[in-house]
Amino acid sequence: MESASVLIGLWVAVLLPDSLPQVRRSFLFRVVFAGLYSVWVLAPSLAWWKVVALTLLAMFWCCALRVWEKIVDGNSQNAAPDRLFGIRIYLVRMVTRTRRELGFAVSWMRRQGSSPHRRSVASALILAALTLLLLEISIDFELTPGSVLSKINNRSLIIVLSGFLAATFVSHEIVARIYARFDTGAPRTRSEILAFSETYAYIGWFERALVFAFVAGGQAAAAALVIAAKSLARHPEIEKERKFGERFIIGTFLSVLFGVLWAVIVRVALDLKPM
Repeated sequence: MESASVLIGLWVAVLLPDSLPQVRRSFLFRVVFAGLYSVWVLAPSLAWWKVVALTLLAMFWCCALRVWEKIVDGNSQNAAPDRLFGIRIYLVRMVTRTRRELGFAVSWMRRQGSSPHRRSVASALILAALTLLLLEISIDFELTPGSVLSKINNRSLIIVLSGFLAATFVSHEIVARIYARFDTGAPRTRSEILAFSETYAYIGWFERALVFAFVAGGQAAAAALVIAAKSLARHPEIEKERKFGERFIIGTFLSVLFGVLWAVIVRVALDLKPM
C-alpha cells in the first residue's frame, strides 16, 4: 500500500495541473499544487530528504510539460525547430515565467488589500473559523491537531483520492488521443485537446467520476446504470446518424474503460478484490 500511494500520488501531482483547462497555463499554480500534493503523498512514507528531492522533481516535470508543449507548438510553425529538451533551457523558462507570475500575484494582492471588500473577506474567514471551532466542540471533544493530521495522512485516503483524480481528469488526454483516431474532426494536439472547446470533454469528467466511484465502492451494477442513462439520453441522435452512433460508442467505452481501470487499480492497492 505504501508504494502504491507514492506512485499514484506522484503521478497525479505531476499531471493533474496539466489536465485542468483554467489552471494549466499558470506555472505558479503548477509549482504550488505539485509541491503541496507531493509533500502530502510522500511525507507519511519517506524520509524528509527523499520527500524534498521527489517534490522538487515533481515540480520540475509538472512545469516541463508546459514548456515542452510550447516548444512543440512553436516547432510546427518555425522552419528552424528548437531543441525539444534541455535542462538549462527548461529551467530558464520555468524560472522566468514563475517570477513574472509572482509579480502579477503580488500586485493583485496589493490591489485587493486596498479594496473596500477586504473587511468582508476577513469577516467571512473569521466566521468560518468560528463555525469549525463550534463543530469541533459539539461533535468531538477529543479532536486534536494530531488526530486530524493522522486522518489526513491516511494512505488509504491518498490512494482513493489520487485514483479518483487520475480517472476523472488525468485520463482525459489519453482518451482524447485514442478517440481522435476514429474521428477526423476531433482535436489532435495537446493544446487543442486540453483547451476543452467541446462540451463532451466535461461530460467525460462526470462519466469517469461516477464509474470510478461506483466500481471502487464495489457497486459495478450501478456503474452500468450510468452508461445506460447516457445512452438513453443520446438515443434519438444515435438513431438519426450512424456515424455519430459509432463515435458515441467508442468515446463512451474509452471513458468507461479508464474509469474502471483506475477503480480496479485502487481496489488492488487497498488489498480488495478487483471487482
